Amino acid sequence: MDTNSSQTRFDVVIFIVLLAAAVATRLSGLSHWHLMADEYYTFYDSMERSVTLTNPAYYLLTTLSFDAFGQSELSARLPAFLFGALSIPVFFLTWKRIIGTNAAIITAILILLSSWHLWYSQQARFYSAVFLFGLLAYYFFYRAIREDRVTYLVLGTITSLIAALFHLTAILIPAAFGIYCIVVLLFKSARAGNSPKVAKIFSGVCVVAGLAALAFLIPIMSTWADSGQSWGYAPLSFALQIAKYVQLPIVACALFGFLVLVVKDRWKAIFLLISIGVPVVGVLAASVFMPARPDYVFYILPLVLALAGIFCEESRQALNRNVLLGSSVTVILIVTMLPEFVSNYLGRNSLDFRDTIRFVEGKYEQGDQLMSFVGGFAHYSDRDFELLKIPGNVHDNSVRWSETMNRLQQSDGRTWIVLPISRKLPAMGLNKWLLTNARLVRRDTAVRFDYTHRGYEVFLVERE
Repeated sequence: MDTNSSQTRFDVVIFIVLLAAAVATRLSGLSHWHLMADEYYTFYDSMERSVTLTNPAYYLLTTLSFDAFGQSELSARLPAFLFGALSIPVFFLTWKRIIGTNAAIITAILILLSSWHLWYSQQARFYSAVFLFGLLAYYFFYRAIREDRVTYLVLGTITSLIAALFHLTAILIPAAFGIYCIVVLLFKSARAGNSPKVAKIFSGVCVVAGLAALAFLIPIMSTWADSGQSWGYAPLSFALQIAKYVQLPIVACALFGFLVLVVKDRWKAIFLLISIGVPVVGVLAASVFMPARPDYVFYILPLVLALAGIFCEESRQALNRNVLLGSSVTVILIVTMLPEFVSNYLGRNSLDFRDTIRFVEGKYEQGDQLMSFVGGFAHYSDRDFELLKIPGNVHDNSVRWSETMNRLQQSDGRTWIVLPISRKLPAMGLNKWLLTNARLVRRDTAVRFDYTHRGYEVFLVERE
């Protein structure tokens, strides 16, 4: 039997199995769950944002989806679902050439079970697209410089630019590769396993493109930094949140996978280190002066999981005589990922903001007013609420909460205040004001198996 034909059939079977599993897990509940957080921007502003220069791609696809299927939760999330589901088998098909077939299968399974990836495969935002085109860009860049293939360099550049059309922070993908090219040109030992020609070409492209992009990027970053928004993470919490979303056992295995690669293929290890490190450091530095969150480096997740997959496969090979023991690292990783994976479905099935809205609708009286720190009342309610403008992020301690909230008591009617629940308490000033001036009338919490705590609280400020 032809070995190549046998391997091709095996790859096709694995691709189909992974695609089927990805579609099944990413499609489940896609149209059932209510819109959340930034999904409202996608739902209402897609037409306007699709013609801007900042992150237009997902909004354009959403507009097309609305035109084809009408406006709904399903049509808003359809592009995210397609990119998310497709990225799992595509990772296997491409990255098996870099990390090996077995490690690629393990990594694809880890992506399938990643709660972070699952979340953005089912949310009407652009991150699953950045994930897909990001992993393709890294793949093409790596093969370009390791195999002296200018064609792959062009493909890497194109896919990274497509990723940047979905979210501008993906511009750090070619920036990371540019730094790797500079390292290759600086060290003689690097030139033995990498292409100096590709490194020179791309370094020149980066200089020219970087200078040309400054006129475009500086105004955007300045506007972003001056927006006055307070939802971003400080540098330390930003780094810790990345570890939380990736999941700590994965981070630990990825670190061991990196150490294994340092011994077996040092320049592959350095490529992955720079590819992960540059975006993290870049956004981490930006978080000092502008709002930033871990989602902005979501495209490093396949690389981190690849390192974990490499370690799992190396462990299996090292303990090849004992199948159970050899697979233990992979099994442990999968088991530790299951609580968050399953909780994604349990949490959304057991917590629906529309139930909170119906409660307020049933108790709301003429003359009452409403302040909701959770978006969605105007979208899902059958009534016209008098919505008060929220003074800031619910966790923002810089807001003068007492002074701001005391103005509510000047109204003749009652005031309903709706808050999201998380493990992080509301800002100290807001929490103190609520305990003093309002009473809790409803609390809904999600049923989950993991440590995440989500829900909604409704407070009522009575008439005096």
